[in-house]
Amino acid sequence: MANEEENKKTESGEPNPPATTPPKKKETVEVDRSILDQILEKQKVQDELIAKQTLEIERLNATGDLKRLAKWDSDHKGELIRTAQVATMIYEGEERVVIGWRSLTNTVRMENGILKEDQTGEYWLESYEGDPEDEDGNKIPIKIEKEQRLWYHEIGRKKADIVKESSTPSGSVTKVLRFQDGKEIEFDVTFINP
Repeated sequence: MANEEENKKTESGEPNPPATTPPKKKETVEVDRSILDQILEKQKVQDELIAKQTLEIERLNATGDLKRLAKWDSDHKGELIRTAQVATMIYEGEERVVIGWRSLTNTVRMENGILKEDQTGEYWLESYEGDPEDEDGNKIPIKIEKEQRLWYHEIGRKKADIVKESSTPSGSVTKVLRFQDGKEIEFDVTFINP
């Protein structure tokens, strides 16, 4: 309900101007000179420390070992928990994550006025228990060759959480993905779709 005072009009029929708030009073505080000097001295020391730390950071960044800096950054990022998608395909009756690929052939030619393409790729799939291992006992990814037109019809997608990101001084970036079943796989960012 509107306030009656706000609805009143002046004798000439004009509405009353809105009420203004009184200006704020300046507050003053009395402080002993010795206490004020202590506060100002502490502030001066803090400003000098910040300037010194800023210069130290610049010096370390300029002369630091890039490889060690990249390792430190990747170790101290914490859990990212973002999602990404990776390619999957069925191999020997099991869905496997595609961990990498590259093009082998990519030729285009005209035959009787018809454009023909010959594109094949090499694809690496994650390995499971019972798959081949190297001398150190590490699983060897499954390598297959396929025509790209067939590949695109067989490809699937699988979502995962990004839990770790690493970078090297050369600029390559890898991410560790955790799938719903708890399995974690490290990928080059080239093979991940955000």
